[in-house]
Amino acid sequence: MKIVFLGDSLVSCPNVTLKKTWPAIAAEKRGFAAVNNAAGGRLTVLMRGMFRADAVQEHPDGVFILCGTNDILLDEPLEKIYENITVTLDQAQEAGIPLIILGKPDLARKESTESGWQVPSEFDQHDRAMKAYRAWLDEEAARRQLPVLDLESVISSAEKARGKSLLVDGIHPNEEGYEVIAEAFLALLDQLEG
Repeated sequence: MKIVFLGDSLVSCPNVTLKKTWPAIAAEKRGFAAVNNAAGGRLTVLMRGMFRADAVQEHPDGVFILCGTNDILLDEPLEKIYENITVTLDQAQEAGIPLIILGKPDLARKESTESGWQVPSEFDQHDRAMKAYRAWLDEEAARRQLPVLDLESVISSAEKARGKSLLVDGIHPNEEGYEVIAEAFLALLDQLEG
C-alpha cells in the first residue's frame, strides 16, 4: 500500500527529522509506503497546481490532503481556499485514487503570535477564518463522503489527557504531538478497513 501525503508544514513536519514526522511514524508502524510531498509554507493554490505531479503520477492507493493554514495567515479569501481544495479533491476523485482522506488543521493558539506566525492584532480575525474553514471542510467531506482526520480534536484531546501543550510554537506539534497524530491516523485507517 502506498499513501501520498500532501499539504503544508502540518504534514511535512519540518521541525523534526524525517523519521519522526507523523506520516513516517504511521508508515513504519503499519508497513505501508509513505510519500510525503508536503512542504512548509505551501498554499492551497500550489498544492492544487502540483497535484498531478505530487500525487497522481505516484499511482497511490491513497492520498491525505491537509492545507490552508498559510492561506489564512496570509489573509487569502476563504472562497479561493475553498475553490483550491475543491479542485484538488476533484482531481483526486477523477484520478480514481481509492482512498482520499481530508485533514483539518488545528487552531492556532495565542503563542503563535509570540512565535512570529501572526501579529497579535490579527489573531482573532485568523481564528474566525480558521473556524469557518474547518466547518467548510466538514461540509465538503460529508458531501463527498470522505473520512476526516481532525488535528485540533486529536491534539487538544491529547493535551487534556497529558496536562501539557503538544505544540512548539502555537501551531506546529512537537515530537509527542506527531506520535499522537500518527496513532490517530492509524486508528482512522483501522476504522476504514474494518
